[in-house]
Formats: sequence, structure tokens, C-alpha cells
Amino acid sequence: MEKRTILIICYNTLHNDPRVLRQIDALKEEYKIVAAGYSNPNRNTGFIELEQMKYKVISFYFNYPILIRKCFSLGTLLYLRAERVRKKLKDNLLKMTLKKSMYYENKYWDEVKKRNYDQLKDVKADLIIANDIYTLPLGAKLKNGSSKLVFDAHEYSPGENDTNLYWVEHLKGIILNTCKTYFPKVDKMFCVGHSIAEAYKTNFGITSTVITNASELVDLKPVKNEGSRIRLIHHGASIRERHLERMIEAMGLVDDRFSLDLMLMVADPLYMDELKEMSKAYPNVNFIDPVATDKIPYVLNKYDAGIVFIPPVNFNYEFCLPNKFYESVQGRLALILGPTKDMTDISAKYNNAIISKDFSIKALAEVISKLDSDSVNRMKAGSDSCAKEMNAKINAAIMRREIKQLLN
Repeated sequence: MEKRTILIICYNTLHNDPRVLRQIDALKEEYKIVAAGYSNPNRNTGFIELEQMKYKVISFYFNYPILIRKCFSLGTLLYLRAERVRKKLKDNLLKMTLKKSMYYENKYWDEVKKRNYDQLKDVKADLIIANDIYTLPLGAKLKNGSSKLVFDAHEYSPGENDTNLYWVEHLKGIILNTCKTYFPKVDKMFCVGHSIAEAYKTNFGITSTVITNASELVDLKPVKNEGSRIRLIHHGASIRERHLERMIEAMGLVDDRFSLDLMLMVADPLYMDELKEMSKAYPNVNFIDPVATDKIPYVLNKYDAGIVFIPPVNFNYEFCLPNKFYESVQGRLALILGPTKDMTDISAKYNNAIISKDFSIKALAEVISKLDSDSVNRMKAGSDSCAKEMNAKINAAIMRREIKQLLN
């Protein structure tokens, strides 16, 4: 019997998107998978590389004398200002002449998204998984009379970036309109945590199945700390809104038993440079190169404790349950957490974390200073128990069950 086809769409590089890779791994044995995104997931599945918005890089600029470069820069600046005014006037005209919902639809369907639809319209999918809110209208448009649409929201899209004025002014309206317009067309919805599921239910009346970001079960054992030194690690990306500098500053308030390694992917190059420059004043802080997603637990396993400290600057950060939490658990680390509800709820069950009273630098330094060999080893044992009970295998079974119900 021929396998049924599932189209998985994500506006991201798929080879390093852990959640999308877990979707593919969970479903590829039973279904024919076609993945659509910005890079090949390398999972022996079908793949369509989606077109992205292109930005022209001016490379000839530095070949000219400084006076000519300054004149060129001034001309470019004036042109860009005129373009902004023109686009603003056009935008205001559309706002006045179109209904609000049509205005936001018009904003969503730019030329690139129209071409993305053309790239995917010939895929005969029995089921479509749209990852994140930005692919939901595309997935809904691709849905035919017999196919099913699954929306994996990941996190709470309407609260994604409320501290960013540009996002609030230009994107939040599109997202809210997308939720109201397209949620009725969704056959099944997933998200990463119970607090986020509750927010969607309260604000939009839609029920979500929780599929966490739990990592693959890795065959590791806790490495006992038998000395006085305690090695800490934080891994993730150089995202300014996460205030990673607080971890560095906290290391200036602890004694010389402690050291911190930062293993960061470059998301914001300028912020990364700032962090590295700042760390020069802290001899107990070091940067190490990032590794592939499936190698992360093995690197973490050599350390004593992982820091997952994300100030709640927006809704998703307030209720986050990120990949790095589960990767640290699979690395069998003791955890150092801020008072983030969904993470602390899990850690209370497994006794694998020490939790700061707030998100200040002083509070973080205080809990780090409380660590010793006995407490680290006790929490590592808790993470070992957690790793065996909360992992991608459990989530894969939930996903297969939900998909099977839709397709039967």
C-alpha cells in the first residue's frame, strides 16, 4: 500500500530546527514526507527549498574614494527616506480603502509568499503541517477538499515580541488577523507547553495538544562532581532580548570555584561581539564553539550545571520551555533556573534545579554560590530520571496518534 503524503512547511533552516526535525523523525517511517523550508533537513525525505526575501548587498562601495562614498551614502539615505514615506502613504491608503481583515491579508501575501505557494501547489499532500504562525495562511491555501491541516504553533504568536516597537506596529496586527481568520480552518493544533495552550484556549477558543520540545533520549549517565570546582555552561543563541550579559555579570559576584562557558550560535553578530568584549573583564567566563544539535547533550555532559535564565520580557519568555532546558536534562546536568513557571513546575517533580528568586544579576549569583558537590550530584541524578521520562520518544508517540486519528 502506498504511503500517504505529509507536507511539512517551516520558514526556517530545517537542518538545525530541532522541533521540525523531530516531526520528520516521528513520521517518516509511516508516511512519505515532503519538507519545505530554507535548507535540506538531511533526513532522506523529499525537500523543496522555499524562496526567501532577498536583500541586495552593495559590494562595489569600498572601491571608491571616501568623498564619493559619502556622497553615495547621502543619496542612498535620501532615497530610502523617500521610499519609507512612499510606502507609508501607500499603506495608509490601503488602511483607509480596505476592510481591516483584507488589509492584513494584503500585507501577508507579498510576492515571495505568492511564489512559495506556486512552489508547493503541485504537492499532493494528504496532510499539511504548518510550523509557526507565518506559514499558516500558506498551509491553509494549499489545503484541498480532502487534506487535513495541522498547525504547530510552537509558542504563543500574538505575544511573540511585544517589546519590539516595529513588531507591534507592523506584524502584530497580521498575526492577530491570521489567528482569527485561519484557526477555524485548522484540523489539529500543537504547541510546546500547557501555559501556551491555555492562552490560545482563553483568547481564541482553540484547543491544542501539548507536544513539548523534549530532546531525543540519549544514553548518558551523570558525571559525578568530586572536587571543589563547578563548571557551568549556557548554550543557545546571541539574542539580545534574552539578556545574556546578566550571566556574565553574575560570574563577577561568585568565588573562584565557578567558571562559565558560553556556547552560542550567532543570531545577532553585534550583540555577540559585545558579549565577547564584555567577557574579557571576567577571567572565569569563556566562549566555546557551537556544535550540531544532536551533539549538544554530549558536550553538556562534561559540565556540572546548565544555566537556563531567560528574563520574562514577553509572554513566550515568561512561559518558555525551551530546547535548551531539555538538552540540559539529556546532558544529565544540574540546572540553574530563573523563576519561569513551566520549567520550575517540571523541576519541582524531579528535584533537578536550583531556582533564583527573581531575574536579577544578584539573585542569579546567589543561587550559583549555593552550589556544592553534593547538591550538584543530587540534581544530576534528578535530571537522569527526568531524561528517561520526558524525551522525544514520548512526544513522537503522541504526534503519531494525533496524525493517525486525522487521516483515518
